Amino acid sequence: MGLTMSAALVAPGAVLTGSPAMAAEQPAPQVTAMKRASPETVTPGSAVQINFTLAQRAQRVVFVFKDGSLATENRLEWTGTPAAGPLTATASTPVTGAFSHGLHKLQSVVIYYGSDSLAYYRGSPNQPTLPVSWESLDFTVNNPGSVLVPNSNLVPPRLGIRKEAGYSYASFSVDHGTWSAPPSSYSYEWFRDGVRQNADAGEFYVPDTYAGTGSGLTLKLTAMAPGRLPETVETAPFYLVDATEPHLAPNVSVRTPTKAVFDASTIKGLPAGAKPSVSYQWLVDKVKPIAGATGDSYVPNPYEVGKQIGVAAVVSYGGSVVGIFRSPSDPTVRMHSLLRDFDGDSRPDVITRKPNGTLTLFSGAPGGDFTSGSKDIGWGWAGFTSLSSPGDFDGDGFMDVLARDTSGQLWLYRGNGRAGWLGSSVIGTGWDVFSEIIPASDFNGDGTSDILARDAQGRLFLYPGNGRGGWLPASQVGQGWNIFNKVFTPGDFSGDGVSDILARGTDGRLNAYYPDGKGGWTSSRVLDGNYASNRYMGPLGGFNPGEIYNYFFSVTDQGVFRGEEMSTDSYSYRQSYQIGTGWGYLTAVL
Repeated sequence: MGLTMSAALVAPGAVLTGSPAMAAEQPAPQVTAMKRASPETVTPGSAVQINFTLAQRAQRVVFVFKDGSLATENRLEWTGTPAAGPLTATASTPVTGAFSHGLHKLQSVVIYYGSDSLAYYRGSPNQPTLPVSWESLDFTVNNPGSVLVPNSNLVPPRLGIRKEAGYSYASFSVDHGTWSAPPSSYSYEWFRDGVRQNADAGEFYVPDTYAGTGSGLTLKLTAMAPGRLPETVETAPFYLVDATEPHLAPNVSVRTPTKAVFDASTIKGLPAGAKPSVSYQWLVDKVKPIAGATGDSYVPNPYEVGKQIGVAAVVSYGGSVVGIFRSPSDPTVRMHSLLRDFDGDSRPDVITRKPNGTLTLFSGAPGGDFTSGSKDIGWGWAGFTSLSSPGDFDGDGFMDVLARDTSGQLWLYRGNGRAGWLGSSVIGTGWDVFSEIIPASDFNGDGTSDILARDAQGRLFLYPGNGRGGWLPASQVGQGWNIFNKVFTPGDFSGDGVSDILARGTDGRLNAYYPDGKGGWTSSRVLDGNYASNRYMGPLGGFNPGEIYNYFFSVTDQGVFRGEEMSTDSYSYRQSYQIGTGWGYLTAVL
């Protein structure tokens, strides 16, 4: 017939190149007969032979066997240039010492003819079938020197949620675990609540309809590695949980802790008695995780001013992430300021004292005014010689008030965050030696509210708060401050994350002093504007989400209540506007 025939063992994973382009043969060269010509059991040094007959000529036939590892392939390839018509040939290859001991199963037969091919696959019901059983073509190798050994699973595989950028959606992943020999491939069987699923891929997806239902997904994973026996392990069930989203306060400022409010009791979809763990990931600019920010609170940095801060609550169970819940809105980071929210609506408030000693709360409104209403919150305050608010002085997250009586005792009135009080206590004596008591925000950088106090000689003293309603040791931080008749902090307006100090001279000009955040000073300058006719001045913080600058208030001798928005652009006033009138009769505004 003039045939040129050969049989060769092709290395595992080798790429089979196609024959030169030829017109497709008609009809297709289907297998009409096939038989193993060699013994069922062979040894190194012998050969494996397969006789086959095709209904039409072909140029190439490839037989792919796998040993018991299911990872190592042994290929037999026949090539030739026969004449037209049926083809009968024998493929043969030597058995070497590399053949593993045990059964080698035929997995596929691929016939190449012209520019087309015909494939037979073992166990595939939708493919052409061989005229003989696949089992009759398998062979066994007797090679005790190459026995497959177990591949131990050292760390079990598990299912979970991958933490994608932004933490805004769930992307599911398979952790394949750790094995004594690295697997080269895997097979997958999926089960939901014990029922086999029609999927065999190495990835999975859980519809939201299963969230919180308690339905468990498991995987039977078979790991395959050359020289190793296949090993099948089953994962623990994966439950997709549901829970309420974490929320953040709408106003977030530099160097002020902001807390993620997440109710872990709303987590549902786990087995009875399960104890999930919750961690957090804080994000900036919507999608960028902040390194190391994994607690339930975060303190923004100065370089984050103007950027949006968000948080994701990450729920884990059994070592896997089973739910990620993203805050629905990301507030913009403001410059550092004192806490000025007395009623818990996340907007700055103002407290006033009438001549009869009545304290009245004016609640801030989103537009930068105080049209949200007012209410009396105390009586009998006429006897105090100084009133001020240090922000949160006792560390409970609520705005407090300091009051000095005629005997020099300093009282702390603790706010309850709902426009009321938790109680009061004396936190100092002998404070009648000071001409002004000045809330200074966090002056020394330890994260707690501090107080500056000026005496009659113009000496300025720092009284650091301990964050629990008491004091750390005091120190002198300035002298000559008796040239000023009003000192207060509007918050940070220089952009360094430290609340700055404004001091009004007798000429009405405001002098800005910039603390270094460590209990000292960096520099000072005179600002534009004149405030000689202002009776009261103090901090407001910020009004609206999205704004980054702080406000301070002033009340003129004529009773006009004004707001001033500070800007880093010119170290001056960016905006000044009238909020109200008729405030001149008040005996204190704080």
